[in-house]
Amino acid sequence: FLSTCRVNRKIAPHPIVIMSNSFLFRCRTWSALSILAQWVFFASSSEVEIGSDGSFLEPSVESDDMTRLIFPEELAAKTGKDGEDIWLSILGKVFDVTSGKYYGSQGGYKHFSGRDGSSAFSSGNFDENGMNQDILTLTPNQIQEIVQWREFYVEHEEYKFMGHLYGIYYDNDSKPTSALKTIEGMLAVAKENIEK
Repeated sequence: FLSTCRVNRKIAPHPIVIMSNSFLFRCRTWSALSILAQWVFFASSSEVEIGSDGSFLEPSVESDDMTRLIFPEELAAKTGKDGEDIWLSILGKVFDVTSGKYYGSQGGYKHFSGRDGSSAFSSGNFDENGMNQDILTLTPNQIQEIVQWREFYVEHEEYKFMGHLYGIYYDNDSKPTSALKTIEGMLAVAKENIEK
């Protein structure tokens, strides 16, 4: 395969070697172009983000209605530290509250930043037990208070809805869980009590 022949007293590569080298060059070129085309295609896709080092970042998960699914780890990083945005979650709905002066490290509502502390919106208990209290242990009237707070964030002009928090209230398809459906049922009971 690597044999050579003499041409005009010079050693020249065998024609087969020339052909194979040319073929290998074309293969390598096409392979590089193929990789580049794939990178450009994925980079232009709305579902893929490119990191500063050129690596692909994990895409955001979206449901059929295009509501973004946010994981607890992402929410936990949004506390305003090192210039990060400030997010909070209430009944699994995540809001960007960076513009609010109450949620930073010195704010009165700093306890809510980077987490879902739904129960505390009613109880006012901001320690770990209060923030992590099982919401299904609350009364229908307390649930109604929390829902009213949720509506406050939904309707607020400056606070932006970011998506659904995966876990207690929304599943991996960004659909309401049985717990959230139970809460909505308790809300109906609270409304009936008011109307009586």
